[in-house]
Amino acid sequence: MTQPPPGPGEPQPYPVYYQAAPTGGYAVPVFGQQAGYDPLISPNYGGWWQRTIAILKTAWKPLATLQAVGVVVTILVSVPQALYLVYLQSQLPQTTGTTTTTEIDFGPMLGVLGLSVLGVFVNLLVQFAIVIASNHIAVSVASGYQPQIGRSLAMAGKRVFPLIGWQLLAGLITIVGFCACILPGIYMIAVFLVLPVVVTFERTNVISRCFQLFHGDLGSSIARVATVWGIGIGVAIVAGIIAQVIQLGFGGVESLSTTNFETRGPVLTGALTVGIIIGTVISALLSAAGSVLTAPLTLTAYADMRSRIEPGLSTARLASEIELAPAASPEWGAPPA
Repeated sequence: MTQPPPGPGEPQPYPVYYQAAPTGGYAVPVFGQQAGYDPLISPNYGGWWQRTIAILKTAWKPLATLQAVGVVVTILVSVPQALYLVYLQSQLPQTTGTTTTTEIDFGPMLGVLGLSVLGVFVNLLVQFAIVIASNHIAVSVASGYQPQIGRSLAMAGKRVFPLIGWQLLAGLITIVGFCACILPGIYMIAVFLVLPVVVTFERTNVISRCFQLFHGDLGSSIARVATVWGIGIGVAIVAGIIAQVIQLGFGGVESLSTTNFETRGPVLTGALTVGIIIGTVISALLSAAGSVLTAPLTLTAYADMRSRIEPGLSTARLASEIELAPAASPEWGAPPA
């Protein structure tokens, strides 16, 4: 009910401002924020981190579910390949005799090559789909909608193959950079960090767009990229060390002590098999846990970079670009009708 305006000489009440409530009920909490607050776009480093954590608090379950799918695929692809490689090493002939070229069997080597190529392709396909779906889930939460994994994966299916193509091109450019010098290669990796997010939302002129976004506010971009890098590299190092320690503890040391490693390689024992499986599982779980954090960090970094060159950018606009009908956008300073 609207109150009548105060009469002459009566004190004027303080204006009351309202924020439109998100229709989906899953929006990132923004109560007490300043006018113009956006759930994805921040003016500084601290705001970038706070927005990411706010999204993560709401969306961590669907994000973790997506990463769990990636863990299963990684295990199904990596474990058979690793076991097959160890088996082939254990079957190598002794090098004490004379070996002619006619005795070389290229069948196992071709089998390893084919298995490796197939495994890499399947793993990349799934991981890229998870990255795109994670972006969709994070924007859904920021827009006020309940995240739907099925819908996010369906959208990812439309963009995963273009992402593979753009990543291959970016990889070739990065290789050229490393051939020229180490620093240009590192620079290329930094520029292309947000490439999956660019493909998720924009899909065209991806390479040039990555350079444009990175240089929109160079200092801000470097700070965000370095943070994501640091987390990713740290998790990868810890996961690799743990996996190697477990494999050695479950049979790697025994294999090295009971065989001539220079002539035959490790023996595929039951203990070593268990060690390979457990090490791969733990490594994949740690990598997935790191990705749960770095995925929204990369998304919000992209939103910040893009907002520097597109001042009118908003979460609602990003939602519309991924075929997600945006919820009611925040309307600060406007009293209800």
